[in-house]
Amino acid sequence: MHVSRYTPLPYYSLYSDVIREDLGTNALKEAQKLLDTQVKQIKDIGGSVAQGHLRTGRLDEEIVATAEEAGVGLIVMGSRGLGGVKRALMGSVSDSVVRHAQCPVVVVRKEEPAAGPHAEVRFI
Repeated sequence: MHVSRYTPLPYYSLYSDVIREDLGTNALKEAQKLLDTQVKQIKDIGGSVAQGHLRTGRLDEEIVATAEEAGVGLIVMGSRGLGGVKRALMGSVSDSVVRHAQCPVVVVRKEEPAAGPHAEVRFI
């Protein structure tokens, strides 16, 4: 699933309707290309994808809504691991999904690599 953060900029209303529509269309095309690439990468490594979803809007709301519509039993998502101050100011998508989802949510944090030239990174 990919949720595009495409939102009009404050000066966006200065553009004509034709330009505004073209900007939106191009953003959605790029988002669809990204989603298609991600689906292909999953399939190339032997995974399966039942369906890809492209949504626009607030990330947390769209993730929860899509999960409810699709009747999923588990949401697995990543976390950027923002510090407490940034999270307090900007909010955390994963925190919001955990609070609002009707199913269990697993949040996977990126593991920091160990020090050294031959350090091993493990994903569990």
